[in-house]
Amino acid sequence: MNRLPPSLHWFQGLLLICGAFFVSVYQTGWALGEIGSWSLLVWGAVVLVGLLQAWLLYRLARAFPHKAGGTATYALELFQGRGRVLAFLSGWGYWVAWTPATVLNSYLCARLLITVTGAALEPVPLTLGILALLYALNWFGLSRVVVSSYVLALLVFVPLGVLVWLAFQSVTPEKLALTLDFAQSPGWLSLLKWFFVIAWTGYGLEMISSVVAETRGHRARPMFAWASLWSVLAFVGIPFLLALLTDWDTLSSDPFASLRPLFVRHLGEGGALVLSLFLVAALLYSALAILVPSTRTVYQMSRDGLLPPYFAAVNRHGTPQGSLVLDLLLNAGLLLAFQDRLVEILAVANVGYMLVFVLLPVAYALHGRRAGGLERALVAFLFVLNAAVLLLGGAAWGPFVFGAGWLLVLAGVPLYFLSTRWAGAARSSA
Repeated sequence: MNRLPPSLHWFQGLLLICGAFFVSVYQTGWALGEIGSWSLLVWGAVVLVGLLQAWLLYRLARAFPHKAGGTATYALELFQGRGRVLAFLSGWGYWVAWTPATVLNSYLCARLLITVTGAALEPVPLTLGILALLYALNWFGLSRVVVSSYVLALLVFVPLGVLVWLAFQSVTPEKLALTLDFAQSPGWLSLLKWFFVIAWTGYGLEMISSVVAETRGHRARPMFAWASLWSVLAFVGIPFLLALLTDWDTLSSDPFASLRPLFVRHLGEGGALVLSLFLVAALLYSALAILVPSTRTVYQMSRDGLLPPYFAAVNRHGTPQGSLVLDLLLNAGLLLAFQDRLVEILAVANVGYMLVFVLLPVAYALHGRRAGGLERALVAFLFVLNAAVLLLGGAAWGPFVFGAGWLLVLAGVPLYFLSTRWAGAARSSA
């Protein structure tokens, strides 16, 4: 059974996962820079697939309300016997996927702080300091994370509201036509390549399943409904706003440099400075939000016997401390290995994430053996699509990045077999 305390109201759970949207800011720039307006269609397609998958996850969340960690951990209930290794790959791949979001947001936060303050600091050491702060905050329990999220969420939605206001103030029909110019197709392989990376964020409403087990009353229905609505508004609306308001080349290299002239023109230097500080808060909020599901996944895997018992250790604040340590080590390692090559970190991480969504339809098919024809067709469609995105879209990023992603996924397999051997020895001696 789950030992994490059910301390959240369902709205607080929703508030936590809403912070993940900010990752879309830099993904939008990268995709616009390479495939232009077609990236907006990719965002829409990814969000649509995410909504379809949310239906499967909602059904599983109701069937297994005790499962902390959500999406990836449902697989253990359905892959039994020799199939347990697939359950392990689902959980481990999910953890490998979401954990680097913390270092991505922390690095961008460090770079923005250096720009705003003019401090003579290097981004990597400052990023390590921000990581330490975020993990310390999580160490003292989910309730403190939620309180912090209230404050940070307020600061996040201010610049978002300003962007919407600026769109009404400054967008012309000519700019709209240029933004929606789909005359020159980049080719299906390029679309799959960017579908692969955008899915890392656009599928993000599934994060709500990670805190269902810690929500009072297990209110899965309103949580999934509101998360779905937010997913459409954030992951379709924000890329569209940025495409309308910014220079795409600048956005692809530095999102904040592309936004600053816009803020200065309409709000003056002082207003631009205030909004820049709000964007710092947005990055912290996003990093904090994504840290929660990744640590819960490792915790639940350990509770299920897929990882050593150390990772199920819970401190006196109700926080899974073992998984926090593993999380911090991976983030620090990726930062030191890739430095400022953020898109490569994201592509490496997403190998594990897409593997989760190849296995999810298979697990759901085992759960819904008596499902109707339409539901079976949906499951088959999601399996084929996600497998194609993983194998073709992932490989399009090159052998080094794609290979590094698989290396991280497979690196946990020895831990799985070690845990299985320990469990077998414990049963024999009992």
